[in-house]
Amino acid sequence: MIKQRLNDNWEHYCGSLGGPWEVWRADKLKNHYNVPWQGVELPHSYNGLDVMDPDGKYFQGQGWYRTKLAVNNPYPNGRTLLHFEGAGQRTDVYVYTNKVDSHLGGYDEFTVDITEAAEQARGIERYNGLIPVAVACDNSRELETIPSDASDFNLYGGIYRYLNLVYVPAVSLAQVHVETDTSALEAGQGTCRVKVRASLYNPGALGDSVSLTVRITDREGKVIGESKVSCLPWQGEKELAVYELSSPQLWTTNAPYLYGCSVTLAGTHVFLRDDRLVPEIAGEYGLADGRRAVGVQGFCHAGASGFADSLPQHEGHHRARFH
Repeated sequence: MIKQRLNDNWEHYCGSLGGPWEVWRADKLKNHYNVPWQGVELPHSYNGLDVMDPDGKYFQGQGWYRTKLAVNNPYPNGRTLLHFEGAGQRTDVYVYTNKVDSHLGGYDEFTVDITEAAEQARGIERYNGLIPVAVACDNSRELETIPSDASDFNLYGGIYRYLNLVYVPAVSLAQVHVETDTSALEAGQGTCRVKVRASLYNPGALGDSVSLTVRITDREGKVIGESKVSCLPWQGEKELAVYELSSPQLWTTNAPYLYGCSVTLAGTHVFLRDDRLVPEIAGEYGLADGRRAVGVQGFCHAGASGFADSLPQHEGHHRARFH
């Protein structure tokens, strides 16, 4: 997987449009019917200022974003994705005027596959190979969604978290799930069970065999468990490996010990054009005693002037340190 953050070269219009063709209308016809666009940087919320106004109601409605992307997927027959880390509250994604996907909900990540639409749009001569992408966000009042407008807090609109351009092979890892079972440890047996499951993203339903390598490491990076699996592509979630850890280190708030887990995928359709293998999902996890209550401290970011909920990462880190 290759990921690129799309922070720059975006334009925004706050208001409704007759349809996606209006987003690109000025590229063919320049007159007074064209709406004004302003340059913005993602993440962005069009409620960055009005939610702080004590004398008025903040804007609820459509907000449009547009850009032109240079798309160059290095994987043969690979998939090109847009990974939204958060957008509120309802989102429609277009490549030129082609509606690719929609998402309902303002508080979860989602991914849109633009592979075929991008190839079709690449042939539009006036864009010189760039891919025109438009995103319509909508935080209009809606009592049937959660949370509803009967709540006592603001429902922000916009691409308020980072948006990533992602390249993956024709067959790739979609998710890896690490499940820990500390029941034997809690019973005094001194061991803990770790299960590793994974799901694939294989929209072309390719049937060639794949090989996977699963590794468990300690905090210093030493491999304490490794498994190799060869199989045909599967649907849903598949258990890849089960490990029994002897005398494991528990995670506590005073000593947050973390183990590592990585799953690497190999196969006919998962190499880069120069034969390098990079499809891997890796992360960290801790083993906690389920019998002990854990007090968690943190802070809640409920909005800031100029940002609303579209807090850039560096600003979030600063506020976390401050709190």
